[in-house]
Amino acid sequence: MNKFYVHTFGCKVNQYESEKIRRELLLCGMREAKELKDAGLVILNTCTVTSRADADARNFIRLCSKNNSKVVLTGCYAQRAKEYLSKIDGVCCVVPQDQKQRIVENLLSAGLVLRISNARVDTLDGIKNHTRAFLKIQDGCNRFCTYCIVPYVRKELYSRNKNDVIKEAQGMINKNIKEIVLCGTHTGLYPHLSDVIEDIIKIEADFRVRLSSIEINEIDDKVLKIAVGNKKFCRHFHIPLQSGDNEILKKMARRYTRDFYLNRIKEIQQLCPDISVTTDVIVGFPSEKESAFHNTVSLIREANFLKVHIFPYSKREGTPASRFPEQLDCSIIKQRCRFLAKISRECSKKYLKNFRGKKVDVLIEKNKEGFSYGYSSNYIPVYVDKQCPANEFVRVRISEEYKNGVKGEIDETD
Repeated sequence: MNKFYVHTFGCKVNQYESEKIRRELLLCGMREAKELKDAGLVILNTCTVTSRADADARNFIRLCSKNNSKVVLTGCYAQRAKEYLSKIDGVCCVVPQDQKQRIVENLLSAGLVLRISNARVDTLDGIKNHTRAFLKIQDGCNRFCTYCIVPYVRKELYSRNKNDVIKEAQGMINKNIKEIVLCGTHTGLYPHLSDVIEDIIKIEADFRVRLSSIEINEIDDKVLKIAVGNKKFCRHFHIPLQSGDNEILKKMARRYTRDFYLNRIKEIQQLCPDISVTTDVIVGFPSEKESAFHNTVSLIREANFLKVHIFPYSKREGTPASRFPEQLDCSIIKQRCRFLAKISRECSKKYLKNFRGKKVDVLIEKNKEGFSYGYSSNYIPVYVDKQCPANEFVRVRISEEYKNGVKGEIDETD
């Protein structure tokens, strides 16, 4: 078999799972292509959260077909539409999400690998081409928000043994990983999440831990205490909002109200003033009136998020929301998205202004166009006008806002 290439769409969990697939194929004796054009076999790990994610996967399949590559599909889109995808030219095998852990066996049955290794990739010590390492601790969701397809394609709830998580984190740190991102399909469903965070940050080394995403009603006081009191835990939470209107939140089957969300955000910001909060918002949910949209806008302004990830509502067949009346016209959704993007930029600038003259520790990720670039603990993109080694922490004094973040100089006074 010719060389293989693994490509990933979607979340950090997908990226983690793709890295496991990549390493298992190497254990099978296969060679990895550095570029897509050199691959005879392409493993495409798909996402299906939005119709755009589906379209991206189909476009990628067409790109592979031009190279005469054999395409193997896995992931959430493969779970949702196996029969449809299997009929696309170039696709030789579809491995649904719930069979992804046995993908090598599926490839052997299809004659796409010649042998399989007795060794298994149970843990990772990093992710290829990433300074930060994703560590999957949980899978599955049973919340069934009315717009969301995820509970239908990642049905099985699973939380990893805490000792296995600690062991994997230790292995990453031994490989000089400086930032570990704990991730899951629904990370907050991991039992005793604060305990596993505490045990990881007890490891003696120069590193930090970031939480990928968590719901507002799943941030307990113990997690907040860690965020305030331990510098190894990143001063950043990604907390999905989806809407700032109570009626829409109820139709979405979200488990909080506008006031609960906003009051909890303010409590977090008061306990830890330099903490940043990023969020997700769905624009154009069925029956979202102008007043409901402006309730979302006003909440975003008041919460002062570092960044708002804006998602136009995407109708997912099989979800309750896909059958709701009053589906909004695309032109209205696009107009609201543009307006919300403007508000998001204003909030980001307002937040970043607070850091002028302050010092932050930055994990350098890359050097580009004369700058070193990385992220602070509170997830601020920081540009440094100096070449710094990647995967190293540097202390930076921030001078001004720049591009999508801030710019500063190396501070050597400490």
